[in-house]
Amino acid sequence: MGPPSQYYVTGTDGIVKHLVSRLKKFTDLRGRNISYYRLYTSIPLAKWLLGQGITSIGTLKSNRVGLPEEVKALKGEDERYQVFWEEPEKKLVLHSYVVDKKTGVRNVLLLSTV
Repeated sequence: MGPPSQYYVTGTDGIVKHLVSRLKKFTDLRGRNISYYRLYTSIPLAKWLLGQGITSIGTLKSNRVGLPEEVKALKGEDERYQVFWEEPEKKLVLHSYVVDKKTGVRNVLLLSTV
């Protein structure tokens, strides 16, 4: 078996970066918005897309590496909704909302650069 081809990309961030880089050859993506599924959403990817002039929005898994512990923790009744801004530019925002489901309490996270 030979070495991987140019299309062999590992990791979810790598896949999205590869696809965006290939799309940029055909069209200007600045000013566009990308919505992605929770498995592809990450803070480093959102920052990279913002650096390319592309805004993004997507739900985020609470066990994602790099999230502060206060975002991951489930809060009580009085703190059901919180917003966390990245300093100093405030271009990256993380919304945390706690919902009651039949299976228990769940923390829903939304990452946005819009």
